[in-house]
Amino acid sequence: MKVAKKFLLLFTLFFCATVKGQNSPFKAKEEELLSFLTRINSLSDSFNVTHNSNLYDSLEFENDVFKNKLKDYLGKNPKTLKYSFKKLRDQGLEIATSADGLFRIYSWDTQTGGTAHTYENIFQFGTRAHVMSFNDDTSKLSDLEGVSAALYSKVYIVKTAGGIIYLGMYDQTVGNLDLITGVMLFSTKKDKLFEPKLLKTGNGLQSKIFYEYHPSLQPQITYNENSKTIFLPLISGSGIETRRTIKYKFTGKYFEKSK
Repeated sequence: MKVAKKFLLLFTLFFCATVKGQNSPFKAKEEELLSFLTRINSLSDSFNVTHNSNLYDSLEFENDVFKNKLKDYLGKNPKTLKYSFKKLRDQGLEIATSADGLFRIYSWDTQTGGTAHTYENIFQFGTRAHVMSFNDDTSKLSDLEGVSAALYSKVYIVKTAGGIIYLGMYDQTVGNLDLITGVMLFSTKKDKLFEPKLLKTGNGLQSKIFYEYHPSLQPQITYNENSKTIFLPLISGSGIETRRTIKYKFTGKYFEKSK
């Protein structure tokens, strides 16, 4: 019995040491990245008080450094697709990961846009965890004509005959009295990222649907994974949110309006 307990203790210690060893490289890099994100927040606070143009230049520089370092690290370390980056999230980095663990969007507010906020996104996807951002050569890496940078909070998946479709739920602030909430469709093929136009709307096939609304409203687009249905709250002509919803249900090939 004592031998068994000693073996169990040694195994536990070995397992903990192994896990710690596996995580420590990520943790060390996260601390480095955290220093840049923290500096972005600090510079933003100072600029909002002083409006010093030098601080704004520094803010843009730090955002570029943070984006490039994060993107480079993610690209060289595919296993980061499953790492939480909790400290970065606590400092404002939004990370939305799909249930299959093969698609992730990193989002943050650069704090350089004034009342119309400016965002950055980094996409990580596939079994090799390919990485791209909006500054990449999209003619080679993707087809993202209709995608604009935003804060993505959730990613859902829909399995189709042509492969998996990812639904990214996003928000944007485009002015003091103008907010946007929407859902964007993504698909991947090998090392490329696309925006499939599978939403059948009155304006033809689209890759996204969204609301532009006043801050006094809180319209929320939701998705039901069981029925594969997107629910949009109906806003009246006078700008009042009603109890009714507009539904787009996946019918096998497209998301189509349903009753």
